[in-house]
Amino acid sequence: ALLAGTTTLIDHHVSPGAVDGSLDIVADALGELGLRSLLCYETSDRDGPAIARGGIAENARFVAATTSGARPLARGMVGAHASFTLSEETLGACAELAREGGVGLHVHVAEDAADERDAEARFGLRVTQRLAAAGAIDRRSLLAHGVHLDPAEIEIVRSVGATVVHNARSNMNNAVGRAPLAAFGARVRGRGHARAILARAPLRLAAHSTVLAQGGPGTRHAGRTRAGAAVRCGPIARRSARTPARGPLFRFRPPNRQCSLDLPP
Repeated sequence: ALLAGTTTLIDHHVSPGAVDGSLDIVADALGELGLRSLLCYETSDRDGPAIARGGIAENARFVAATTSGARPLARGMVGAHASFTLSEETLGACAELAREGGVGLHVHVAEDAADERDAEARFGLRVTQRLAAAGAIDRRSLLAHGVHLDPAEIEIVRSVGATVVHNARSNMNNAVGRAPLAAFGARVRGRGHARAILARAPLRLAAHSTVLAQGGPGTRHAGRTRAGAAVRCGPIARRSARTPARGPLFRFRPPNRQCSLDLPP
């Protein structure tokens, strides 16, 4: 990915056996490669309350470090796994930390239908409704997957201006379904529409899966969905016409500018 021109990596990191300082290790490794990064720790109650509190603390520490400018190539968010592994207390703590830190929440949303069933059974709400009720999502949020969001939930995503991250390969690998890209208004970036972050290869994969799911080539317009620009920085790898036939295809050029992600302030 680096040699193909990737400039920024967004990581929803988790390491329950080594929480404290884990985001620094990831940021250091990516910084050595010259990659910009948007990092968070995946807070969850699935490993017990102590690990959940540790995840919140790790997010808080890293957000404070990155907002202070100590890491020019990195930015922090507050990470949360998914509704079905988050208690009310943990979700509330994540939402509060995001508000206080002035950053967004990065969370898996309705990746599998089980996430929706759990939210309805435990809280009488759909996943996005639960997140919105907790004040956990806004225009700075990254909502991953969104495969099983219903029209009412999609309207919530639109109204708050959150960014939906489509994960075509992951969704196919886990056999969870296909996100309704057209319903998000991904072709139009702006007020009233959810922005969609789509890399080129996954975008093609998403288009092909749409054709497969809907049964014909008439749906190929999905392949022309405009990818949301996740990064406003120049490429760190440029193809050279003078590159020898047997030499490297790309020449790596480390960035000399600070990270400038196209996410709302």
